[in-house]
Amino acid sequence: MRKRLGTIGFRLNEEHLKLIRTADRIHRFPAKMSPRLAYLFLAKISTKDQEANGKIRFCDPMCGSGTIALAARTLGFSSYAADIMYPAFIITSAKIHRLSSILLSDLGSASESIQVSEKRKPLWLWENWQIWHRQNVIRALQDIGKTIFEFRSRRFFPHLVTAFFQTIWDTSSADPGVIVPTRSGFSPCSPWLSSKRVLSVFRSRLQRVLEAQTALAALEISSGVPDVRQSNAIDEDSWPSSKFEIILTSPPYGCGIDYERAFRLQMRLWNHFVDRTQETNLQLLGRRTNLNMSHEVNLPNSEQDSKWFRRVRNGDPDRVRMFLQYLHDLRLFVLICSRRLSRYGRLGLVVGEPQIARTTVPLERIVTRFAEDAGLTLDEPPQYDMICTRIQNFRLRSASSPIGRECLLTFKS
Repeated sequence: MRKRLGTIGFRLNEEHLKLIRTADRIHRFPAKMSPRLAYLFLAKISTKDQEANGKIRFCDPMCGSGTIALAARTLGFSSYAADIMYPAFIITSAKIHRLSSILLSDLGSASESIQVSEKRKPLWLWENWQIWHRQNVIRALQDIGKTIFEFRSRRFFPHLVTAFFQTIWDTSSADPGVIVPTRSGFSPCSPWLSSKRVLSVFRSRLQRVLEAQTALAALEISSGVPDVRQSNAIDEDSWPSSKFEIILTSPPYGCGIDYERAFRLQMRLWNHFVDRTQETNLQLLGRRTNLNMSHEVNLPNSEQDSKWFRRVRNGDPDRVRMFLQYLHDLRLFVLICSRRLSRYGRLGLVVGEPQIARTTVPLERIVTRFAEDAGLTLDEPPQYDMICTRIQNFRLRSASSPIGRECLLTFKS
């Protein structure tokens, strides 16, 4: 039996969800999870698991832009969130950290202190810079970034950086409406913008962050500093020592979306301040930068002789290796999650079924088997949510077909 999300017997607080959406919209992000999906699952669990002593301990070890962690915070969970990508860590920190009134005042003062020069010559350039920005725009962005970095010791630093990241995107030649900065014939040249206009764009983006802060206050989220870290989810030593009642996350969809590319443009500018060039080979699941496994096939036995896998196996060798590496890492991740759950804990995984070699991969079935091998059992029938249009590129490059829906799989210890 398959359930469609929204028919699971939990009455949704639409006003609550509207505030979550306001708090969630501070930055675009690839394959962003639906706030409704996260909220419904977590709200249902919070009313079901009354036997937990004290606060429910929640974990999202692949938090992305922090949508799931935000929903957990609104429900009063003791939340932990982490991601391997620095931009994801920054955006999540800004999204779920409600600033006190004093810090909000300080943030306003910091914003007013940010100015741009009238100089047109950039402080530095990078390869292919000219296809993204004009020189005066780069200089204005560098002026803004330089001032923001001076506030790196302040708690509102992630909020400033988040607004800055989106400003870099907004002032570039990136195609409008695309969730990963790409340039095509739809936007053939970088826009003409004055330095003051660049600063105006930054302040409008920061205003959206402030609107999100107002929503967090209305949701009565505490102003304490949340536990958000940059760490590798498939390195168990990087996890907290405590166990969790709920682990809910949305792993990458295999070879479908290059998450790192989503922030490559922003990091061209920001790397100069934070010197994060050593992170160019992150251990991202299912990417070419992380092919270190043997030729072992990490499929359940029932899938190894299937028609779909025979088609995938005969496809492009690099994509086959990426896919097998992804399965290897995903199996390890599920095993780690099983060990980090409390005795009555639940694991929720949101997956989509990607296409490889024009073949749909039954990822839902594969992940279910991985969980069973790790000693977990399916808690209830899968729930489905249709994915709204998420254009990553006007010309599909990293997948043969877009993923049309998400599936929430719930397992128990």
